Amino acid sequence: MLKLSVSLNKIPIFSLQTGGQVGLADKPIINPDNLKIEGWIASTVFKDGMHILPISEIREVVPRGIAVNDQHAITPYQDLIRMQKVININYQLIGKSVVTESKKRLGRVQDYSADLDSFYIQRIYVSPSMFKALTRDQFVISREQILEITDKKIIVKDQEVTQRSFFTAPVQFPES
Repeated sequence: MLKLSVSLNKIPIFSLQTGGQVGLADKPIINPDNLKIEGWIASTVFKDGMHILPISEIREVVPRGIAVNDQHAITPYQDLIRMQKVININYQLIGKSVVTESKKRLGRVQDYSADLDSFYIQRIYVSPSMFKALTRDQFVISREQILEITDKKIIVKDQEVTQRSFFTAPVQFPES
């Protein structure tokens, strides 16, 4: 099930044990090495401080939210030693510059979609600069097209970039 980035924020976390809401998944934690969502920065009603919901604790993603066994799935940040490097990177995909391997600038990441079965980001949606937006539509880039991810930009293959048109059929104007 693919979900756009906007639907990956502020997701209710429900306990299968009690059937009630035990927290809120605030924003996804993205690993820039493989574009995988490793978990969510989360809040809980039971404890104060920074908490994380690792994907290993998720039982199912349902239309209502995220299902976990119980409130203990929402873990204090300091207890997740293996995840701290990725958490501290605080990688934000939206807003990154996208260029081709021949250094042609395509634009910036406007959105992305993730598969909530595998937790991998599958597509990124790139909008050209404001000036180029007058003549071009949004680019859709699949994860297989991505060659390299750095702190400042994403490098993609030259030949495989496709444009997504907002028009499904050619526009015809009435004759005068």
